[in-house]
Amino acid sequence: MAVRIAKCPHMTVSVDFQQRDLDRAKEISKCSECDSRGPNLWLCLHRGCHRIGCGEVHNDHSTVHNRVSRCARYC
Repeated sequence: MAVRIAKCPHMTVSVDFQQRDLDRAKEISKCSECDSRGPNLWLCLHRGCHRIGCGEVHNDHSTVHNRVSRCARYC
């Protein structure tokens, strides 16, 4: 599955998120919890986190991560 990434306005807010982090996320391209490869993977942009979670179509691990960690920036 091809990874489609659009320009994200949150990239300017997340100070420690760099191009290498985005490149790494594109290489992994699967949920950190269940290995789902999409669709609708979400990348946590919270400082130092950068966890990838699946969306509602699968197990919704992005929402679970948000509830547990209180990380609030996702794209």
